[in-house]
Amino acid sequence: MCAELTCTPYGVPAGVRAEGQTEITGDIYLNCAATAGERFSGSLMLFYSVNVTNRIAGDELEGVQVSVDGAPAAGAAVRPGGANAAAIENLTFDIPASGSVQLRISGVRVDAASLGLSGNTPVTASIAVTNGIRLTQWKVTVGVPWRGLMWGENGTAVNCNGSPVPATVDFPHLIAAGTTVFSTRVTEGFAASFIPAQAGGAGIRVMVRYTGLPSQMRLFVPDLIAGSTSVEPTSGGDLGGPAAGGRYTPGALLLALVPDAGPDGAGGTPAAVPAVGSTLTGASEIAVSNGSAYAVYEVMDANDAVTESAYIPTFVGSGPTGWGLPANVGRHTVMLAPLASGEAGSKAVPRFVEATPEPDCTALGDCSAFPQLSIEASEPFTFTAPAGGPAQTKFGSVVNTGGGYLAWSAKLVYDSGSGWASFYSEPGTSYQNGWFRVDVDPRYTPPGTYDARLIIDGGPTAGAYTVPVRLVVEPSNIPTAMALVNAATFARGPVAPGSLASLFGVQLAGKDVSVTFDGLPAQLLYADDRQINLTVPQELRPRTSTRMVVVVDGIKSASMVVPLTPMSPGIFGNGVLNQDYSLNSGRQPEARGRVLQVFATGLPAPEDGSVAAALNGVEIVPEYAGRAPGFVGLWQVNVRVPENAPTGMLDLSVCGVAASDSTKVCSPAMKVAIQ
Repeated sequence: MCAELTCTPYGVPAGVRAEGQTEITGDIYLNCAATAGERFSGSLMLFYSVNVTNRIAGDELEGVQVSVDGAPAAGAAVRPGGANAAAIENLTFDIPASGSVQLRISGVRVDAASLGLSGNTPVTASIAVTNGIRLTQWKVTVGVPWRGLMWGENGTAVNCNGSPVPATVDFPHLIAAGTTVFSTRVTEGFAASFIPAQAGGAGIRVMVRYTGLPSQMRLFVPDLIAGSTSVEPTSGGDLGGPAAGGRYTPGALLLALVPDAGPDGAGGTPAAVPAVGSTLTGASEIAVSNGSAYAVYEVMDANDAVTESAYIPTFVGSGPTGWGLPANVGRHTVMLAPLASGEAGSKAVPRFVEATPEPDCTALGDCSAFPQLSIEASEPFTFTAPAGGPAQTKFGSVVNTGGGYLAWSAKLVYDSGSGWASFYSEPGTSYQNGWFRVDVDPRYTPPGTYDARLIIDGGPTAGAYTVPVRLVVEPSNIPTAMALVNAATFARGPVAPGSLASLFGVQLAGKDVSVTFDGLPAQLLYADDRQINLTVPQELRPRTSTRMVVVVDGIKSASMVVPLTPMSPGIFGNGVLNQDYSLNSGRQPEARGRVLQVFATGLPAPEDGSVAAALNGVEIVPEYAGRAPGFVGLWQVNVRVPENAPTGMLDLSVCGVAASDSTKVCSPAMKVAIQ
């Protein structure tokens, strides 16, 4: 006779890592009663509140176990029942003489990360049954998410200042050589979060990722790291206590470097477990490529009864030296690994989403041992200046009010305008303290109010600080010259006597406007409040610099020093015409063998040199190069397109060749269409 069961389900909630996509949930038990001697045959369906992520072997979920009174359920199969379901089929057993039987389901993996990292939502399973089973309840809790990894760090910024590298690279020699070191502490979010390697799978891994590193930087890390429960934990000595390679204690946390792991933290072989009680001395260099690097550690041993921590020292060798580095240092962070990638069931387990850990000092009660960022400034960073006024500077200090070593970085974020402020810094000893400077330059900024934020970041533990920066530029009736540029290219730099130039500034318009260079008047071609187009006096040859003054209705500007050069070629936009005077473009290309008329400025006077041209890098002797008829400062260069020239959009440049030494200076290339 087929037995009818009355079952009371309950779950044993397990701590699951909130970052995990393949977390093993707690066991589900069904305590059932039925008539002794009868046989039960049926099936169960478990619906989880998140997706089930066991690997699939054949058509069964790998690793899920079903037992009856402690023995494997013979013939039972566990198959996918949908993305979030496990179907237990062919469940057949005899009711013992006691009339009671206990069913147990274990080993179900789920995507806990889909619930978010806050850990506020438990993982539940709902049970559906076939005829022959009556449940007293149908929903049980099987998982409680917690963040699996916390960290303590002296700032996410990496101290990139150069330091010596010993001839022999191991932990004792790196310490003895004084190689710069910064440590990251990794801590379990809950006891037994760090699981060692077990039969059939790798242990939990922790990956340290470094980014934004300067060229020539070298990084070194220990091969093996003894955790907090060891008789002698590994320590870089930068977060309190002496530096120590550490000694391995069985049953205590031990991390092993996986030197050949992939960038997602998967694959590779961990360093060998050392002999009991041995001092850990090995260290290895990790590759830096395009400013990035990573180190992967696997948990080889642990004590699942307590929450454990470990310090991961990183030694920084070589690299650049000098002041101002905090504004451009690299960054580092840690995460559980291997990182999640691909479809569920297709990658190694366990797998984790990429998530920056939360600070661990509150949980461990030692926040005072870690750096705390503080900013000191004697006055607000608010600047007021007249339009065209001189640059201004204010200073502040970065202070570590906590312990350890403070590595910090800074960036300037504009909320309005751009380019009107700049930031410099100079660190103190080991970046513990240092000053920073903010400069503003109202010379190139029109009247108005401009805001920016200087964000100084010491990392999650030390904290970040935002310094508001404001520049108020007040109107002025004094004409101000801000920049004199090549009229064709608008490029800053030396201008050539006899060439066309554009002057940018403020208060440049009036009834009577003039511009002089060393007292020589310039011919003005156009003027408004912000821009004057003019011809640089030819008489300035062969001077290397000149002083320019703008006079508007009798009011003089401050003089501006302008560098001069014999030639500064530039082709005007829309300044290339076909032989028939049509504008050269993709719609109106010129044919091979015909002439392009190029209009430019900044070419040398005949007594100073000659004019050449180049099409796609091939030099061409112009058929004509001289002043454009009827225009001051404008050159016309006629270039015949070679019969063998390629077709399409080609690069055209005009060049000045110095008569004295044949030095050639070419204009920026202009695209021309050839058919």
